[in-house]
Amino acid sequence: MPRERVNYAARGVLAGALALLLAAAALAGCGGGKKAPTTASSAPATAATTATTGTATTSTTASVTAGASLFTARCASCHTLAAAHATGKVGPDLDYVQPTVAQTEATIASGMRGSTATMPAGLLRGQQAADVAAYLAQVAKRSNVKLANP
Repeated sequence: MPRERVNYAARGVLAGALALLLAAAALAGCGGGKKAPTTASSAPATAATTATTGTATTSTTASVTAGASLFTARCASCHTLAAAHATGKVGPDLDYVQPTVAQTEATIASGMRGSTATMPAGLLRGQQAADVAAYLAQVAKRSNVKLANP
């Protein structure tokens, strides 16, 4: 019987296509594809937040309620946050990190490359980023962190 020839070039193309598909699926996970839940309240909670960048101070009125909905829809699939019942394992545990408003806004704007995944820059912009930052500043607490070996 003649020996079948292996087309290594075709295998390389298939492997590359598979890697590209997996990378696209991983990036699509940022945001979770979930719709933001609706809230019963018609008047959103607001929090005055002040972010200091260098010498300039910017004051923004951010909606914590809107931030909660946006976090659930766009961030919870990757991050852990007790207040949102989010148990994502790709990004950091935000209860542990306890980011400030300025840190959250900067990270959302510039993105972040971690050891296991990358958070793309600009997932949220403007008021949406401010809302999520205000929400995290209000609810992220180290007391919510569960240790593996208490």
